[in-house]
Amino acid sequence: MSDDFTLSQRLAEQRAVAHLARLALDGAAQRDLTGEAQRLVEDVLALDAADVLIPTDDGRVQVRTGAPVPLDDDALDFVTALADVVAVAADRAAAANSARLRSLTDPLTGLPNRVLFTDRVGHALARSRREAARVGVLVLDIDQFKMVNDSLDHEAGDELLQALAPLLLECVRESDTVARIGGDSFGVVCEGVDDEQGALAVAERIAAAIGEPLRIRGRELFITASTGVAVSDDSATAEALVNRADSAMYRAKEAGRGRIVLYDELTRISVDRLKIENDLRRALERDELSLVYQPIVDLRDGRTRGVEALLRWTHPERGPIGPDVFIPVAEEAGLIVDIGRWVLERAVAQVAEWQRTQPGARGLGVSVNVSGRQLFHESLIADVERVIAESGIAPGTLELEITESVLVDEANAVTALDALRACGATLALDDFGTGYSSLSYLKRFPLDTLKVDRSFVAGLGAEQEDSALVATIVSMARTLGLAVVAEGVETEQQLRRLRELGCDRAQGYLMARPLPPQELHADGVIWGASLLPARAGLL
Repeated sequence: MSDDFTLSQRLAEQRAVAHLARLALDGAAQRDLTGEAQRLVEDVLALDAADVLIPTDDGRVQVRTGAPVPLDDDALDFVTALADVVAVAADRAAAANSARLRSLTDPLTGLPNRVLFTDRVGHALARSRREAARVGVLVLDIDQFKMVNDSLDHEAGDELLQALAPLLLECVRESDTVARIGGDSFGVVCEGVDDEQGALAVAERIAAAIGEPLRIRGRELFITASTGVAVSDDSATAEALVNRADSAMYRAKEAGRGRIVLYDELTRISVDRLKIENDLRRALERDELSLVYQPIVDLRDGRTRGVEALLRWTHPERGPIGPDVFIPVAEEAGLIVDIGRWVLERAVAQVAEWQRTQPGARGLGVSVNVSGRQLFHESLIADVERVIAESGIAPGTLELEITESVLVDEANAVTALDALRACGATLALDDFGTGYSSLSYLKRFPLDTLKVDRSFVAGLGAEQEDSALVATIVSMARTLGLAVVAEGVETEQQLRRLRELGCDRAQGYLMARPLPPQELHADGVIWGASLLPARAGLL
């Protein structure tokens, strides 16, 4: 055999190995690599590949020993190199598949994890739309699971979760999916259910199965689960359907142990409130709450006599949440006292700083809202005394705003208000006109200011009844020695009418909107300067 032929043959073998390696690096399927290796043997060596290579079940190829066609050392090296390329590619594919499987599987139970669970829900929804069927999703949370961990240990808790996995699988069909989607939470996808009753039947079957005692560490444990059930509609996405089942599960938790709750609109509202409450409990420590300040303007000269501190909440996921949403939740959950204390401390400290450092702000007042629960709480008097002393705020410049509802408990209200006045705070009745108090009734309370609700201010100059009502409030307030502040002033027409009626002060977007402290001056709010519109002198 000539040297030229030998060199040409070796080059052909090297190019063939390089070609196969490139295919492997490009991610060719294992079956395609095996087929290509066989073709290269036949093209380069002019031999039947079956005589030298044996495909294996795991996608590799082996060099046949004792081949019917003898191979010289160079040809054997060539065939071995092809087999090695296929083997390396098979190892890489197996490792990638193993990593993917680990990323989609719960290592403790071997069940799909939340990522794969949601993906399965998506595929089930796609099939259901083609087949005009519905999909049920269940989310189960083991009740008092923490007690198992605390009374035994975490390993016992793990054993319990491992024991529950096969129980859940026995309760569903092979086409359904059971997954572990959280620490002590499982999810179930039920395909092809006819209606809500079909999904509920699966939930009840599971509840009965896990209700049987489980032996863990030689002890019998009696387990219950709170289960949320959601059934798909035409608009449901995989994520939305899982979230609905999650929401229903939270509602089941609220109702007590071992409950099954079907998602509906009431569930959504209830769970949304529960989530707000849970997030609000952490909002203070996470620095999600903030204050904005709206100037309260003297209608005689337009100067800012005070600011009202208004609470804002910026949720990290939902963005700004309005006070009308979270304040009632804070009241019901008993969080309003801590939040109110934070507002009082922050607002008074800020205005005290302005009084010390800003020209024209020496006598600037600050109005802070106080809820009914906060007013009658034992800590309020001490909090007000402490905040006034620590901040050094000018005497008589802290005003506390209450609503008419707190005056229903007259005896306690008078006692609390007298005590606050003794601390050096002035008192304002907010949103006057929206409750049941009469002006003559107000004589019994130690008030300094009435704030006219924005709903009456809105009709000034247009609605005769509103003008007459505000005129009556201003007139009788003067008789009682009370100042009057109008809220929600947004038009020059409203401003003109308020000045005609002799209203003392006003706040609203016409003069200045509520702003963070660092933006007040940038928005043109300068202590001592007039905030009335340029044409106010002509009004």
